[in-house]
Amino acid sequence: MPPAEKKRHALSAEMKQKICQYYVDHPKIKQKELATLFNLQNARSTLTKVLNNKEKWLQQDFSGNAGEKTRLRQCKYPRTMEAISIWVMAALNNNQILSGAIIQQKAIFFSQAFPDELGFKASEGWLTTFKDKHGIRSYIHHGEANSAPLADLPTERANLQELLSQYSRDDIYNADESGLFFRLLPNRSLATSQTSGVKRDKERITILLACNSSGTHKLKPLIIGKARRPLALRSVNMNSLPVTYRWNSKAWMNGELFQEWLKGLDAMMARRQRKILLLIDNAPCHATCDMENVKVHFLPPNTTSHLQPLDGGIIKSFKAHYRKFHLQFLIDKYDDGLPNEKLTIKDAIYFAADAWNEVTPATIHNCWNHVDILPGTQLAMEPDSSLQDTRSEIQCLIDQLNVPFAKMTAQQYLEIDSNTPAHDIPSDPEIIEEVNNIFDSQYEDTDDPDEEPLPRMSAVNGRDALENTIRWCEQLEENLDEKFLRTLRFLLRDAQRKVHNEKKQISIDVFLNKN
Repeated sequence: MPPAEKKRHALSAEMKQKICQYYVDHPKIKQKELATLFNLQNARSTLTKVLNNKEKWLQQDFSGNAGEKTRLRQCKYPRTMEAISIWVMAALNNNQILSGAIIQQKAIFFSQAFPDELGFKASEGWLTTFKDKHGIRSYIHHGEANSAPLADLPTERANLQELLSQYSRDDIYNADESGLFFRLLPNRSLATSQTSGVKRDKERITILLACNSSGTHKLKPLIIGKARRPLALRSVNMNSLPVTYRWNSKAWMNGELFQEWLKGLDAMMARRQRKILLLIDNAPCHATCDMENVKVHFLPPNTTSHLQPLDGGIIKSFKAHYRKFHLQFLIDKYDDGLPNEKLTIKDAIYFAADAWNEVTPATIHNCWNHVDILPGTQLAMEPDSSLQDTRSEIQCLIDQLNVPFAKMTAQQYLEIDSNTPAHDIPSDPEIIEEVNNIFDSQYEDTDDPDEEPLPRMSAVNGRDALENTIRWCEQLEENLDEKFLRTLRFLLRDAQRKVHNEKKQISIDVFLNKN
């Protein structure tokens, strides 16, 4: 009887990437455990091959249906593809109307800038594939919409009120992005003009925030940075972050990332057996997709500052809290004698999450009322009365800050990046330089040479830190939440178990080396 034929495990490219990402996020996991987790107990050799090529799989982009394929065809003209992708996104975000012929001509132009890619042909087949991958049809459709005259605002409000009357306040959501200079100092020269010898720290990230009109549900923020794995996050389990982190070379929102976010929102609402209405502006990067539980409604062009709740004070409140946390960080560093220690992207992520938590349901409720699009509500004259208190706190912190430059007022500091878009418009030479930087340096793990990786803590260090934290909490005069203390003790027991396992593994290794 011939031996049974082994079953071939054909993993999709997207699944291979998920396996590799999990392996990177959990560096101490054993391959046997990983195989069990992904149901590959009988395909250990397949798993080994995937992990041996993890760098390749982690760098792939699986938008559209690319992730469903089991093999990836190597891109023959990678620099041209990267350049035309950046250019198209910038053009669409600048409300330029693109045709297929324009995209083809521009792609050929960029290919001439890369000596190894002179054989590129912008065929109709290439154009179709490119448009499908990047959702260009959706971009063009929304990018061509005409701006609504401000005189039509009452009519637009009435139309929105009629639409929103079909939903409960809990099921009406708004989402919007904003650029954030996460290291920006309150330097007065930055608020007026570019001063010789003064470098404006313009490290920018993009943040997408979303919430419902009742203020009862704030979605986890989406943060877009410039590095796939910033050095400050190298030893961090990315799944444990209080935000969703994504990246591209310019830290922009684009159609692929937005569609991924939409699909995640739709899946969340499906699990909760809810159907919601999502209001968004008509930015070209807001490419939609087929969804069962989320209905998208685009706000009229040129009206977002009047009709969009997040633009009506919610983002302003979020940024005020972020600036407060940043100033407290700066003051602590100066007090500790570390005035030159920079805020890392990891710090910014946690500050952003904390700032979003500080935005209260009352603030959200007031901002929705302020834009007057909900049926049966009265227009609120002030979107957020608590902002004045936060502004006063920020002014006190600015006054405490010991820095060698003239300082902004709190009002100036809060408005310095109020109009920062979630995208940029680079020139052709800048795009070519950017692409060459991407492929020549590979953006290894960081876009910031000043940022250093944090050393990975051992189980012993983690155990000792938790023991000291619990001891400090027990000595506090105020009563702490018992659930919080139970969580700390649970983490301590887990750390103690890991210490025991590490010692046992060391003993086994020593025994094997002796023999």
